[in-house]
Amino acid sequence: MDGTSVQPSGSYCIALDTELFAKEHLSAQPADGNTHPTHTGKKWTRYDTLDKANEELLKREYRCAILPEEERGEYTAGFNGTSIAALLLHKFRSADALLAYMRAVTPAQWQGNVFPRCLQALLAADIIRDLYGHITAKPWPYASLPAKSDMLALRKNAEPYLSPSHQLTDMDTTAQKLHSILSPDT
Repeated sequence: MDGTSVQPSGSYCIALDTELFAKEHLSAQPADGNTHPTHTGKKWTRYDTLDKANEELLKREYRCAILPEEERGEYTAGFNGTSIAALLLHKFRSADALLAYMRAVTPAQWQGNVFPRCLQALLAADIIRDLYGHITAKPWPYASLPAKSDMLALRKNAEPYLSPSHQLTDMDTTAQKLHSILSPDT
């Protein structure tokens, strides 16, 4: 921005001032219109999750603190690709339809990139559902996410076919970390 390299917040921003977001009329959604160069040299035309809001905050002279990459694992916990889950939950209006779609994935497709990322995102949504219930004592509002038992069965069926780059152990570590913060005695 203005000749200065700025790291986008995107998925790495974990604490938001929701009152400030409302006051400044900002959104966390991806957006069109990105003309900035990237660190990879690849041309992007869209802003990723939170990046447009990050830019707007910086232009308005707010401070957007982002942990250095080497410290993120120690101080943060998160999931990769959760926007994929949001897209799937929106597209499939019922848990049965989403479950049928995921059950139709072949072993060869599990060895690719698309369906393992979909599964990771849905499993993250399942963990978030648990956390949501724990924090709010309310039921999860998205009926299109299959039941936990169905999610675990999908995972069990897919795991033998997943490549090393799509293993789910990081997700388990994150879930355990988040659950231990909410229920330190368990």
